[in-house]
Amino acid sequence: MDHSLTNIKAVLFDAGNTLLKAEPAAEIRYASTAAKYGVHVDPAEIRTRFMGLWQSFEQERKKALFQTTREGTRAFWRDFVFAVFEPWM
Repeated sequence: MDHSLTNIKAVLFDAGNTLLKAEPAAEIRYASTAAKYGVHVDPAEIRTRFMGLWQSFEQERKKALFQTTREGTRAFWRDFVFAVFEPWM
């Protein structure tokens, strides 16, 4: 019997746009939610901001890889969404 897998403690999957795809796309959801609060933004503009900011935010997040908490994850997304919408605030 092969015991090479007996020491595995966890298996992690990258779900975002790998196993799962947001439908409708995030920028459409963001624009729709913003419109409910009186902020009217073209989803294409949101996507441009999102893509422009993602790399710098993701680099910071990777520094704490596997060390984050639920509160840390919420803070990351709060700060990221605020940065995306900053021009319209």
